[in-house]
Amino acid sequence: MSRSKFLCIMFLLSLFTTLHLGAQALNATMSGTIHDKTGAVIPGARVTVTNVDTNIAQTVSASPGGEYNVLNLAPAHYRLDVEAPGFAHYVQTGITLDVGQKANQEVALELGASSSTVSVVADTNAVEATDATLSDVVTGSQIRNLPLNSRNPYALIALTPGFSGTVGNNYNSISYSINGSRQGYTDVLVDGIPGGFPTVNGNSGVGVFPSVDAINQFRVLGQNYPAEFGRSLGGILNTAFKSGTNAFHGTLFEFARNSSLDANDYFSKMNGKALPTFQRNQFGGVLNGPILHDKLFFLVSAELLRQSSAISTTTTVPTLLQRQGDFSQTFTSTGALVKIYNPFTTRANPTGGYMRDAFANNKIPTSQLSKVGQTVMNYYPLPNVTGNTLTGANNYFATTTEDNRIDGWDVRLDYTLPHNQTIFGRYSDRFFDDTPQPFFPAAISKAENRIEQRDWMRNFVVDYTIAPSSHLLYDVRLGFARALYDYLNAGLGF
Repeated sequence: MSRSKFLCIMFLLSLFTTLHLGAQALNATMSGTIHDKTGAVIPGARVTVTNVDTNIAQTVSASPGGEYNVLNLAPAHYRLDVEAPGFAHYVQTGITLDVGQKANQEVALELGASSSTVSVVADTNAVEATDATLSDVVTGSQIRNLPLNSRNPYALIALTPGFSGTVGNNYNSISYSINGSRQGYTDVLVDGIPGGFPTVNGNSGVGVFPSVDAINQFRVLGQNYPAEFGRSLGGILNTAFKSGTNAFHGTLFEFARNSSLDANDYFSKMNGKALPTFQRNQFGGVLNGPILHDKLFFLVSAELLRQSSAISTTTTVPTLLQRQGDFSQTFTSTGALVKIYNPFTTRANPTGGYMRDAFANNKIPTSQLSKVGQTVMNYYPLPNVTGNTLTGANNYFATTTEDNRIDGWDVRLDYTLPHNQTIFGRYSDRFFDDTPQPFFPAAISKAENRIEQRDWMRNFVVDYTIAPSSHLLYDVRLGFARALYDYLNAGLGF
């Protein structure tokens, strides 16, 4: 074999991940043993697992040892049917499979005619008998029913054991650890593809923030997760979007908050300022359903935020006397005068080192005031509160607003092909804009060193899966994540 052919084959093999027993980053598996009431195994039993929302079914035959294994099951609700000659038809409903779950379900058939049916309503065994991964699932119902400020589903990571840290709603604001690992050693997967990459400050960069109504569930993997999960030493957040079903489902929402009924905050009241206006409007909708029944499904999601929130600052600016070079009333916190020395009198000290003469009366003569210093002084606002009675510190207080805008939308398509083949694709787009208004008067606001943040985030994934047998799965997944993160100084060019 030529070297070029060998490299070509190795490249093709690298595209396909052969997963035994259905170990896969996103979808679930169901396995177990078919036996009778005495415990004797039943080989060749026909096992069918059906997604009750999409009517998509997979059928396998039990092995000579009575074992069955069904791969590539999307997180959803399922029905299990088992049929064997001489035994009653077994039907189990109420099964819910989670992201990446390896469910174990033993089935005991009863003797009887195949026309008779034994119905069971029960979920699968929650004990992971084939997987040592330590993990915890936050379900879609929890995400939708628990209170979430700003509707950020990742905030519910705090419900999982071992969590420590903070979760924000911007690309670089998710900084947490699992079970004591270092922050920044975690990774966030969305539909099996990284949602971003680590940021320069060590946080987990995430560019995909699913709407609460569009997310299916997520699983936090804490320890002992398999080698298929790379890029992380400290934990994996594995998130899955909903897919469409055979029925149309849709939601429209708007959440509104404002300061009309809010009390004034402590610092504004202390400085005789009214409470600035706060207003938040978060609105959008989700629609999913069939394009072709039992085959092709869609999901479209949009979520937008418009928020104006009050912020305040207390800082120290030069007093009216200091602006004239008069430091006769500038004291330390102990009441000692802060002496001002003339730099042009610097000379050697007979006892070692250097010495300078203090300005008379702690005042800089007008002739020695720096023109540059006087110009710079004009870009500080005048004091507007009394400040500390001794030092004069904290003599400037101002309130303003911080404007936050988020536009996010997602589109997902799921297509089921014959012979246990599935394809899905998703595209997500998000724009984040955070613009604080100036604290300084408009004429000198450029000198304030105010920071504005704008992010443009894109993420897409395309996945093709085929299960040629009950113990073999090929999965090809291609994804892309990009974030243009602008951290802008409003005084740039000043």
